[in-house]
Amino acid sequence: MNKLKKQEEYNVGEFVQVEREIEIKPNTIDMYRHTGIIVKKRPADWPPAAHEGGWTKINYLISIPEYKGDYIWIKHEDVKGVKTLPFEYKLNMVSNFGEWWYHQHKLLYQDLLVQAIK
Repeated sequence: MNKLKKQEEYNVGEFVQVEREIEIKPNTIDMYRHTGIIVKKRPADWPPAAHEGGWTKINYLISIPEYKGDYIWIKHEDVKGVKTLPFEYKLNMVSNFGEWWYHQHKLLYQDLLVQAIK
């Protein structure tokens, strides 16, 4: 069983599992679970207010396979943890994203290739 590693803050390039609730019909809430790669993070109160000592809450922009690499914004508390995955799985996931994804996130893709070579 794949254990999730919960962290106080997650980094761009990490593969995480997230859960989110979406109300599609009135009075009906569906739970969705995704595995994706973090491509950006920002303060939850965007645009940022002046904070002493850094950001208090963080949201993450995550590319997910269900949307061909397109994004979802997720609150920190909805990230269930870093998912330990084989490099083959990670490379397969991002290579199946839309063609635009490589051009937007070339450094993340190349970093995965370097890790796989090691």
